[in-house]
Amino acid sequence: MPRKIKLVISGKGAETDAPAVEDVLDQLRDYHDILQEVEEAVAEDGKRAIDWRIVNASRNSPLSFEFEAFPHEFAVNIDRRAESDVSATAVGMDALQTRHERPPYFNDKVLAKTECFFKRLTNGIDRAVVDYGDDLPMLSLTPQIVGAATKHIETILTPDSKPYP
Repeated sequence: MPRKIKLVISGKGAETDAPAVEDVLDQLRDYHDILQEVEEAVAEDGKRAIDWRIVNASRNSPLSFEFEAFPHEFAVNIDRRAESDVSATAVGMDALQTRHERPPYFNDKVLAKTECFFKRLTNGIDRAVVDYGDDLPMLSLTPQIVGAATKHIETILTPDSKPYP
């Protein structure tokens, strides 16, 4: 059975921790895009075989969504591929919090989406948690944490310029 990914989103506001609709939809879209782009990078053929679906959603505060991998084509076993995708995503996003080194499988497009995912915590979202399960690092983001993480991404995307000799 494929691994489930749980994404928890909490907003900030004067009277509620409910996030704005736009912020939730953007956060879900960015995370989905990150999973898809990492899958393409991990795949030997560079093609997507996984359809990520929301299999559970909680209305309790904070909101939570569970993603699960389904095969794009009927009767194709994607368990190993989904596991590689999730593992590379979890380890890469965790690494970006502490280092300004490009994680494996994180091309410029993935880094840009990850930066958007992180930066949304400096605007309308107060907390985002991505729980991959027991054996992978849980991603717990707050506005204080994403400041350094976005700087790491910016450093990777804009390397030091070197003058011509």
